[in-house]
Amino acid sequence: EKEALVHYYQALKLSEDLEDTKRMAMALNGIGNVFINIEKYEDAKKYFKLALNLERINNNSRGMGYDYSNLGEVYMFEKKYDSSYFYHKKSLQIAKKLGYKDNVAIINNTIGIMFQHKGDYAKSLEYLNKALPVLKEFKSKRYLSNTLTNMGINRIYLKQYDKGEKNILKG
Repeated sequence: EKEALVHYYQALKLSEDLEDTKRMAMALNGIGNVFINIEKYEDAKKYFKLALNLERINNNSRGMGYDYSNLGEVYMFEKKYDSSYFYHKKSLQIAKKLGYKDNVAIINNTIGIMFQHKGDYAKSLEYLNKALPVLKEFKSKRYLSNTLTNMGINRIYLKQYDKGEKNILKG
């Protein structure tokens, strides 16, 4: 993570020197993601919000969607589920508006994981089930595996052991 931060800060400095706000936002998101990995959530939020402000200035809806999703993830890890859901829904609205079916599926997957963290396994399954057909269509192996595994975990918590095992093995 230390090395990643060094490179992201270098990228941020270079993009600032070039006055390239698009790449500044990308570097800020990278920094925020590193802070998520090292569980420094306040720092992560700070960088995601800076990136979001730049994306608003650039009128980059797709970038704003990523920022909202990143903020949703931070709030999920902080166990602030209402805030997490708020930001994920904003991200989902943007992805739907832009017609990015694959992003919609990934965000539904992420919302499903948020509900799993919250302990609402039925609601989690609802969102994961929304993601599943699109992830299959796009052959998104990483997210498909993640979705199936999390569906299995939810089913085990819901005492649907056979279905849970099948999902996990597929995942």
